[in-house]
Amino acid sequence: MAAISPQSYESAATACYDLSKKFQTVYETPQTVLLETNGMAGGYEAVKSWSKAYNDRAAALTMVATNFARALQRYGDILTASSYNWKYGEYTANRDPNKGTPPSLPTGIPTELPYGAGTVVGIASSGAYTNGLQTDWTELQNKVTIFVNGGQVPDGDTDKLARAASMWKTFANSDPLEYGVARLLNVASGLQQGFEAKVPDDIPNHIENLRKLAHKLREIRTAADDIANAVEAHSTALTTMRTEINTQFAAVVVVTAISIGRSTINVKEQPAKEKAPSKQQQSPNDNNVEIDIDFLNDAAWAIAGPANTFLTTLSTIAFATTEVTNGELLTITELPIVITASDPDQRGDENTATKPTGTLGGKPTGSPTYINPNEKDPNNIRSLTRENESASILAGNGYQVEQNPSVPGDKNPDYKIEGKVFDCYAPSTGNVRNIAGVIDGKVSSGQTERIVLNLSDSTASPEDISNQLKQWPVQGLQEVLVIDQSGNVVPVFP
Repeated sequence: MAAISPQSYESAATACYDLSKKFQTVYETPQTVLLETNGMAGGYEAVKSWSKAYNDRAAALTMVATNFARALQRYGDILTASSYNWKYGEYTANRDPNKGTPPSLPTGIPTELPYGAGTVVGIASSGAYTNGLQTDWTELQNKVTIFVNGGQVPDGDTDKLARAASMWKTFANSDPLEYGVARLLNVASGLQQGFEAKVPDDIPNHIENLRKLAHKLREIRTAADDIANAVEAHSTALTTMRTEINTQFAAVVVVTAISIGRSTINVKEQPAKEKAPSKQQQSPNDNNVEIDIDFLNDAAWAIAGPANTFLTTLSTIAFATTEVTNGELLTITELPIVITASDPDQRGDENTATKPTGTLGGKPTGSPTYINPNEKDPNNIRSLTRENESASILAGNGYQVEQNPSVPGDKNPDYKIEGKVFDCYAPSTGNVRNIAGVIDGKVSSGQTERIVLNLSDSTASPEDISNQLKQWPVQGLQEVLVIDQSGNVVPVFP
């Protein structure tokens, strides 16, 4: 047996738990601010494209962020279990009669994974248009509508945009995101360097998964920083637009008649619609109507000009990255937590393969699983069909099979095979980790300890399944009978 320092596992587990907790702490603010900044971009038509790009990226990032925290927490549990497994392996390999008591089973795992149904996973940044120019001056409103591109004065909320930009920037620059990548990579390297020539079998998998987690954290930080930059540019441009409107309008209209709000420009109609002194015409032949039109145009352009400049700027504010994805976070979260006992004496007689005692060409007894002719779900139809097919194949190979047997308690097993309770699982995926995860779920829920695994719709081989279960044993699993793509029955576990 390879020499091993169990502390390598324990310190790695501690690092995962610690980083997950710190990540959750800094992620509390985004959860709150996302709700508070709903509709921040406004509802005018020209902003819809930017809003969709923001919404897609923010929703993707919030989903991946929560799944990252869950995967990291889960991996701490897996490393904790690995630490015990290797301590126990060292204990059983030690033939010293005075070696003392065996290591204690780890307590407290699996730990509760963070984030449930109430988690915020993105908020719409754009809503209904509220008219960015609020005025009782009808002529001005009409003129501005004509002059501004698209006919809508932007109604984005500068306060909300600034708050969202600050939130994303703070999140991206927080310690867990800034230093967490290096921390995870260092943990992976520490595991790799912690052993001499003979590296324990599970170490390469741990290193690979820790590096995957580090890579995903780097993606999360890059995405958060990109969103922050785009929102900040939007906020700055919109604030500049409103400042310019305030300045230019005041230069045209004598009496102050404008106020700038968070999402609107408010203008009161002027009784005399006076022009600034610099705009007054001195010629006695001036036409009063022309003066009014000129004045109205100037006032309208004082609003439309900065608005058009902003709209041009908005069209150039782009996101540098695409939406971040979960990658293998869900796969890591679904990995089984395995507690193994290396000593064969610990297993007992139950860990032996079931042998057929019937005759070849036999038929299953009991009741075949009913498939409702009105069933609409093709995957459910496929699964139930494979369940019935599996019973026939097993019986044909000499196993005594009873379908849908009655057993004590509230469980509803698929079969009794040679008197032992089995459940059928017919995966459509070739991902052996996902297959093992479903098996773990059936066992950990108490539904069964034995599985008939029909691989007719999967690209996985019996060897793939055997290797997975040996490398990542499922706690409580007693037996797996595989039916391969050719209809052969292959016992792969134990």
